[in-house]
Amino acid sequence: MMNEDFFNQDEQNEFEPLIRKFDQMIRSKEVSFFDVDDFQTAIEYYLDNSLLDKAGEAIKIAQEQHPKSIDIQVKQAEYFYLSGRINKALDLLLKVEQVDRFNEEVFLLIAAIYSQQREHKKAVSYFERSLTLEPEDADEILLDLALELENLKDYPKAIARLKEALEINPDNEAAAYELAYCFSMADRTEEATAYFESFIDENPYSFTGWYNLGMCYSRTGNNEKAINAFDYCILIEKGISLPYHQKALLQIETEDYKGALETYHECLKYDENSAALYSYMGECHEKLGDYSKALELYRTSIKLNEFQADAWLGIGIVKDLQGDTASAIPYLKKAVQLQEESPDYWFIFAEANYKTGNIADAETSYEKVVELEPENVFAWLDYSNLAEEQQSIEDALLIIEDALAANPQNAKLLYRKAVYLLKNGELQECLNVFSEALTIDFDEHESFFSYYPESKNIAHLVDLIDLHKKNG
Repeated sequence: MMNEDFFNQDEQNEFEPLIRKFDQMIRSKEVSFFDVDDFQTAIEYYLDNSLLDKAGEAIKIAQEQHPKSIDIQVKQAEYFYLSGRINKALDLLLKVEQVDRFNEEVFLLIAAIYSQQREHKKAVSYFERSLTLEPEDADEILLDLALELENLKDYPKAIARLKEALEINPDNEAAAYELAYCFSMADRTEEATAYFESFIDENPYSFTGWYNLGMCYSRTGNNEKAINAFDYCILIEKGISLPYHQKALLQIETEDYKGALETYHECLKYDENSAALYSYMGECHEKLGDYSKALELYRTSIKLNEFQADAWLGIGIVKDLQGDTASAIPYLKKAVQLQEESPDYWFIFAEANYKTGNIADAETSYEKVVELEPENVFAWLDYSNLAEEQQSIEDALLIIEDALAANPQNAKLLYRKAVYLLKNGELQECLNVFSEALTIDFDEHESFFSYYPESKNIAHLVDLIDLHKKNG
């Protein structure tokens, strides 16, 4: 659309004499006559190379020589658009449209402007109008149209348009990736799988086809087929790291850490300076219990990129696993500084602080976890446990109340609340909450006794359990 990649190298060589003439005319201010086609070529060349001042001069001269030319007016609108004068460009294009109602370039420029103005319905309308003119690059226009439909959250229509684009040009990789995204957003994974299976049958050497099929298999838990699909990607395009990473992730998911390491080592041939890759390999060695190698790889990752948060976290985790939690703290602290919005990082940091007796930092960290991820029941439980251990049952109860506000009717939280009520001497309220929890999840009552073993001897609790058993 517009002037993107308008000239290839051969065309630039062909038009070089003309551009030299225009450059000379602009410098000397001695105006020569050129026909509309020559003006169009020169203006397009200037726009294509971001020489906006020269484009403006050429447009001015062109309008003096060809004041009624629609083509020059379109180029002027494009010049306004690229200069950031979007409203001025749109006003001019809408006027041109009244004169020339079948101009593809006008429709596409108007659509682009409406898209930039977030007038997505209007953009859709003009992209659709351009398609009625049967343009040569219909697959690209269909892709642009689909993107506007995505902005409107109309994924079914976007899917239909992207399928059309791929029928026209199966090699349009951007359209294939967008189609996979729209299938995902529309929660149509089965349809996506069937589509890309069919697509692969017709285009067996399509990297994007195999990649998207692999992602579909991955989402449906068909890991073996997914790995096979990513292997085909690797055979088709060895130098692209993405399928290696996806394959390795699936191997890690199935606890095939040795297989994942082999995959990552293959990927290193094409991505040897990837800090993330060394961090992933470190994690595999960590899972295999090879802590010294894990530390070596995590440190290599940090040397390549000091902001690689996973590597800092990994070192902290390994040191904790080695029984040296105090040494882990600085690494975990660095990790949370780099990933301040990660509840998982804060949870690990909280646990390490708790282990080392850094109660204030543990409390702050748990607060951060539940702020970022209020549905994390285990964080709430640990946070309340910390308060209880600091001899503050009242604070523990307040924390559990906040937890239940975020997670209503959660049995784990209710059983813990019952424990704190019992410890606080509120037996009747404890029994009420305990009964409610039994109704929600009877089997979970074992967590109550596991946390507070002494309560097994309380007859009222045993009676409630028996009563719920009888009532089924």
